[in-house]
Amino acid sequence: MASKRIQLIELEIEELKALVSEVVSESIAHFSKGNSNQEEKIKRGYLNQKEAMEYLGVSKNTFYQIKHNFSEYNISQGRKGYRVKVLDEYVLNSIR
Repeated sequence: MASKRIQLIELEIEELKALVSEVVSESIAHFSKGNSNQEEKIKRGYLNQKEAMEYLGVSKNTFYQIKHNFSEYNISQGRKGYRVKVLDEYVLNSIR
């Protein structure tokens, strides 16, 4: 059985606050960077299949089952795209 090493540290409350603040700031910066890329793709008005799956929050299998609800268009040779507006309409209609 492998032994585990436990290390105890002592921090002043201000040091702990600074450490937590740093970790939170890094997490927000990382999330914002990924989110801004997604926002740019959404603003251009169309998403590729992977982006559409992420946008809808569905798995690949689920996407294949529902993709007949979306009109496809060619982004480039062999690459299909989906309009954000159509994806939004699908979500709104499926809620009702």
